[in-house]
Amino acid sequence: MKKLIVSSLVISILFLSGNMLAQGRKGADLIIQKRNGQQIRGELIAVKNNSLVLMERKSGADVTADVNEIRIIVVARKSKALIGVVSGVLIGGISGALIGSAVAEKKGTELFDISPMINTTLYSTLVGVIGAIIGGGIGGALGAGAGKPETIQLTGKLDSEIREILKILRKKARVHDTQ
Repeated sequence: MKKLIVSSLVISILFLSGNMLAQGRKGADLIIQKRNGQQIRGELIAVKNNSLVLMERKSGADVTADVNEIRIIVVARKSKALIGVVSGVLIGGISGALIGSAVAEKKGTELFDISPMINTTLYSTLVGVIGAIIGGGIGGALGAGAGKPETIQLTGKLDSEIREILKILRKKARVHDTQ
């Protein structure tokens, strides 16, 4: 009997924790340019059949934008440059150190007139630093590129294309299952 109670508690906690985590989710940050020139910026709360519901950034009020009135949607993304730099430095530094160590041991490179053990360490450190600098630059560039905003133009699109766009935006909303 105790095992049944414990297992039912564990199962209920697992299912409830997933719902609780979903409530803390944030929708995508959108900038909507309407056909009349008006611009709305806010968090995407929900995507309905023919409209988008946003929480406006300035006022915090819910705003509904009809799809037929929207000219352009810009999905703003956070820059991933810092993550790219850190990842690139780690990957480049470790790779460079390993390559430098292997080359120094194989060739018996004597950079400085010191013992071979210290010589190998200095060489692998030097190549590791160079690898970290190169990796950080590449990682930063890739991370910055991944954070560029996505522009979606609705003007001139067919109804089927607009439905596909709404389907994609629905996944980026705070609430997924609205119609």
